[in-house]
Amino acid sequence: MAAVYRPRRCLAIAGRRWHGVAMDILACLRLQLEFGADEALQPRPRDRRQAEPPSLAALSLAPPAPPASPPVPSPIPTPAPLAAVPSLAELEAAQAVLPGCPLIATAGHMVFGAGPTGAPMFLADTPAEAEDMSGQPFGAEVGWLLDRMLESLGLTRATVRLAYAVPWRPPGSRAPTPSERDLCRPYLARHIALARPPAVVCLGVQPAAMLLPGTTPAELRRLRGSWQAIHLPDLDTPIPLLPSLSLEQVLKKPSEKALIWADLIQLAQHLAKNTS
Repeated sequence: MAAVYRPRRCLAIAGRRWHGVAMDILACLRLQLEFGADEALQPRPRDRRQAEPPSLAALSLAPPAPPASPPVPSPIPTPAPLAAVPSLAELEAAQAVLPGCPLIATAGHMVFGAGPTGAPMFLADTPAEAEDMSGQPFGAEVGWLLDRMLESLGLTRATVRLAYAVPWRPPGSRAPTPSERDLCRPYLARHIALARPPAVVCLGVQPAAMLLPGTTPAELRRLRGSWQAIHLPDLDTPIPLLPSLSLEQVLKKPSEKALIWADLIQLAQHLAKNTS
């Protein structure tokens, strides 16, 4: 009996096969994203229409230029009145009436910070809506993620210092302007000097830019995970600083958890080394 060609049935079978292949590819891509792979390995795209891959002679074999070492940040100046502030409570009272800061009129609360002195310090960008309403640092989903992070290090909120680079929520949760950062920068420096932390972790680009001037989002990616040092005129020795990612960014992109976890391991190793 001769075989009968049925084009519709053949197309349907082929469609199911190609659909299955496409789903397998998507599953592999999702798995790669969960593993944290978000970049291609090849430096340039390859034209698959060519019969042979481009030869090595066609590629640039010049060694890449070594990355420029970051400039050593100059000491953060502290105005004379701030240098005389003896405690965190008095510094909070002074910053609450910061002259010329428009954020005071638009924010619900100033979220100055919480936690003991002499403890590791975590600095975030600015308070979000939940923190602005409650007046307490690191609430809602960000607070839940922070608690899990601290728990993995054997720490709790009671054993760390939590603060913000700018302690007021800007309208609409926008980024603070350069003038707003400049107004708060001396207060942040004095805050760190009075808290005397063994290490500071910058969770986001704003605190990193205020303590390491010139830090951009791209520069933060380069500095992330490498220890820096900030020099405060009120202290004899520099404070170790570890730039890292913001918790809000990690919540939006779960694959970034691998990066911030690596930073936490470095923090744990630093604390163990300096307390043993």
